[in-house]
Amino acid sequence: MLSRVAESLYWTSRYVERAEDVTRILDVNFHTLLDMQVEDRGQAWRQIVQLLGDEEAYAEHYDSATAIDVSDWILWHDGNPNAVVNCITLARENARSVREQISGEMWEAINKLFLLVRGADRRSVSRGPRAFFEQLRNYAHLFQGTADATMTHGDPYEFIRLGLQLERAATTVRVVASRYPVAVAFDEDDSARARQLIALLESCCAFEAFVKRHGTMFEPATIAEELIRSADFPRAVRFCLAGSLDSVSRISSDQGLPHRILGRIVADLAYGEVEDMSGATVTQSLGRVLTGIHSAGDAITKAYFSSRALPASAVAIQEAQQQQCG
Repeated sequence: MLSRVAESLYWTSRYVERAEDVTRILDVNFHTLLDMQVEDRGQAWRQIVQLLGDEEAYAEHYDSATAIDVSDWILWHDGNPNAVVNCITLARENARSVREQISGEMWEAINKLFLLVRGADRRSVSRGPRAFFEQLRNYAHLFQGTADATMTHGDPYEFIRLGLQLERAATTVRVVASRYPVAVAFDEDDSARARQLIALLESCCAFEAFVKRHGTMFEPATIAEELIRSADFPRAVRFCLAGSLDSVSRISSDQGLPHRILGRIVADLAYGEVEDMSGATVTQSLGRVLTGIHSAGDAITKAYFSSRALPASAVAIQEAQQQQCG
């Protein structure tokens, strides 16, 4: 299998998952602020930018953090390489370059995503974003589901799965690291504490699964354990990284650097001390996990990819748009 093909499949999956993740985070923040009395709404929106790691780039284009400005940055802004429109454009271009490797159903799904995002009425979305968010998530799930159901589960499929799981793990780490300290800062009897913990679960699409297993007693330590250490919840960090490790093992029988890095992180999550991941040190611990995930991504690139798929950059986006016009 050509390395450029593997890389394009890997990044197609990562870009689709990234777009779906940031859209859900944005949606949850809208509804959290509607349900709560928040004195500093600007800080609440600024936390979303910080969660995504875009503070410096955002500050170059906006003086303050408002719902409209942050939404524009996350969804549409050309200066944001991780904006939803840019991720979906790059995902489609990468998928087009390996069209013979994916199924017709997958190609249809990613085209629906592309047409939805490129054809959206941005003013209408800013006034009432819920329907747009729901459509985008459904099409992203359609792409992921058709990959699982219509592709032969060989190396091309494993690179798609690897990109999905690695991106999902990184997002869950960022969400917990960002929202967990905000929630536990409230007093135990403060209703805002429970609402922030619910928002944390919803940001990881974990609310229903958590309630079915643990009921409606929203204890911070229990929530952190579920989102970080669970071996069977599909967005838990341990579950995603174990899936990434399985994909790496299926792609290559040699236990190279990607295998070793992922193996160490999964072992730490499975057998480390409980208080390290659910107590006061949760943010510091998650910082180490996120560093490990980035190291695993770098190792995967060096081990499997000798070329370069379309990067998340303004230049690549402009080239993709020119190709569309041509």
